[in-house]
Amino acid sequence: MGSAMYDLTTLSSSLMLINDGKIIFLETICNDEKIIERNIRLKIQQSPDYAEEPDFEAGLQDFTTRLANYEKVYEPVDEGSYIKMIDMASGHGGQIEVNNISGYLPGRIVFFLVNTHLTPRPILLTRHGESRDNVRGRIGGDSVLSDPEKFI
Repeated sequence: MGSAMYDLTTLSSSLMLINDGKIIFLETICNDEKIIERNIRLKIQQSPDYAEEPDFEAGLQDFTTRLANYEKVYEPVDEGSYIKMIDMASGHGGQIEVNNISGYLPGRIVFFLVNTHLTPRPILLTRHGESRDNVRGRIGGDSVLSDPEKFI
């Protein structure tokens, strides 16, 4: 069993995954102009494609031209096995269309994509208080806190 991912902006569709010879297309669609503009600016500022281009406006013009050429030949995925992610980064829920997906690995890919959160949000990490195992120098286990009154 093997998997491969191709970025097909230079070929025909967005991205395809290959699982046991079965091709699964992954198409992402963003209709939010603010997100598109932000992504274009990040691409120009951070991509190796524009590392040698000191003029931001020249890079912007070049990328805008590339994008227009992609749009001319763009073919939406509408048959076969595919996962289509629409406006997932907008912060308004978005939607995922899944067509003709079966098997363990393709199912796990869908699960991963459905549970991926693309909008910025705080992530809070917590740790329990000192446990009796910690006092004994043991890691792991499920012991009670060493002295609960100590932390009140």
